[in-house]
Amino acid sequence: MGSANILTMRRGLLTLLPKHLFDGLPASVSARRQDHVARLKTAWQALWRASPRHQRMRRISPDLTPQKLRQLLLPKRRDHMSLIVQLRTGHAPLNQHLHRILRSETATCQACGKTTETVHHFIGLCSAYETQRREMRTRLGRGGDRLKHLLSSENGHKQLTRYTAATRRFASIFPRL
Repeated sequence: MGSANILTMRRGLLTLLPKHLFDGLPASVSARRQDHVARLKTAWQALWRASPRHQRMRRISPDLTPQKLRQLLLPKRRDHMSLIVQLRTGHAPLNQHLHRILRSETATCQACGKTTETVHHFIGLCSAYETQRREMRTRLGRGGDRLKHLLSSENGHKQLTRYTAATRRFASIFPRL
């Protein structure tokens, strides 16, 4: 018996097996790739949960996963998709964000001039857009006044895009809305 063979007991039988069979079978490339992707996904989810943006997105729609959001947004035109994502993240071309990135001298709403122009103010509070907001809420029906519904549902996205087009607030950035 050579040193490369090992005597083993299997199912009551004494067997002589080559040593390389005891080192474990090599994993397939496909299995390694699946394992790698699973580990990356787990690591990404941990990073995302620790992110301050996760808490903000969770307040808007706790049950809307990134995969579900992608499915909701992908069928839309690019400018509509871009607008919805910008409003969801707070990176819309509204004065609060523009002032933060030094593109506007003030964070005050240019339409009413009363307060800081945030996404919440633009969609739900600005007195200059009361007529457009009332029309949007009428078309949405129940729950139409909730930002969560507007930013997380198919009909909400449709009506929010209509509202934004009616206000003409982003006409220079999204001319086709």
